[in-house]
Amino acid sequence: MIKHIVMWRIDKAPAESMSRTIPDLKKMLLKLGGSVPSVLHAEVGIEEGLPPTMVLYMEFRDRAGLEEYSIHPEHLAAVTELRKHTTKLGSVDYETGKKRGNRRFNIHRDKTKQNGN
Repeated sequence: MIKHIVMWRIDKAPAESMSRTIPDLKKMLLKLGGSVPSVLHAEVGIEEGLPPTMVLYMEFRDRAGLEEYSIHPEHLAAVTELRKHTTKLGSVDYETGKKRGNRRFNIHRDKTKQNGN
């Protein structure tokens, strides 16, 4: 099983529209769980704060399922929308095995933030 975790800071939305933006983003991400066949499970958590933080957790049967998700048109549209309202803090994809300790990690950092873009 592959677990996919992404974290964003919701820091580009105007304060007056934040109460609308947060539920809309959460709904959009959860919808991916129903529209992309390879997603086995999806959760979204929001930590209210200034600025709020949002975390996406998804499960896939295998790496092929994660790849299918990553190129799916609805996922690509969601990425475009998220970039309007958030700064990506990072993501982690990892494989869980049957034996304890049998895990492989791939950690992805937002390169645009590091380059000052």
